[in-house]
Amino acid sequence: MNKISAKALINILIILIFLLTTGLYAEEGTAAAESDEYLAFEFFFTGTAQQQYEMLDGQRAPKNFFDTTRALLDYRYNNFSLFVDWSMIDDEIYDPSEVYMMGRYLFINDAHVDYTKDRFYIKAGRSIQKDVIDSPYSLFVNSEPIPSVQMETKYTGDLFFYTNRWVNLNHNSENTYFGFGPDDDPYFYLSEDGGTYLDDYPNGVNWVDRGAHFHVYGLNIGQWRFGLQESAVVYGESFSPEYFLSPMIMYFAQLVIDDGAKPWLEYANGKHFMGFFVDKTTDDSYFT
Repeated sequence: MNKISAKALINILIILIFLLTTGLYAEEGTAAAESDEYLAFEFFFTGTAQQQYEMLDGQRAPKNFFDTTRALLDYRYNNFSLFVDWSMIDDEIYDPSEVYMMGRYLFINDAHVDYTKDRFYIKAGRSIQKDVIDSPYSLFVNSEPIPSVQMETKYTGDLFFYTNRWVNLNHNSENTYFGFGPDDDPYFYLSEDGGTYLDDYPNGVNWVDRGAHFHVYGLNIGQWRFGLQESAVVYGESFSPEYFLSPMIMYFAQLVIDDGAKPWLEYANGKHFMGFFVDKTTDDSYFT
């Protein structure tokens, strides 16, 4: 009986939110026409059916059918934009966010602000990222739309363009390495005195802080673009001010700040990847 009441309450809330947001959209839509502002709120519900395949031992089997409640907020004024896209999902991929959600969890698909002024662009928030080249086989950026906390600045000139992006990978993580926690038995020993792994780390070893920095330097020559891409993953910190604020190639920047007896010497453990690209865009084709 309690379960039925909870479902009925959720349905009532959904209807109320839909009615309220529909009225908000209509009211703000009128105001937008008068003040050059744009505000939209979308709210919808979907159901998904999928084929269930056999999983490996220990893996959670996917649901044959699940529902998704999704809401979008889109605000724009002149050069400023604010966008929020979030979902409440019942596919059991992750644990429920709250007990009253009846097995559903919240997920942020995209939530960011951005500002454009002439040739400059800045964006910050939890969002998805794309590579500078339009290809599903990117070497620098995951082609899957995985949202993460990030900040990006971009300059686009007639001849030269430059992109600088930081992406948070791990920060103050609660997850531990090797897939076990303080109540599980480890499958090997690390201590020289014969103690178990959990003797030395009773709460497990948390994932180390990591962050990714991404630079693009390029030239526009007619329909062609020629450029250099560089990425660096830093360990022990999720953000490197040196890599983000400086336009210096990050591989050489690390040699400057992490080598020799210098007053600005710091621990900079980064893994670097560098490469060149070329592409051509026309009205009816793209080549890279």
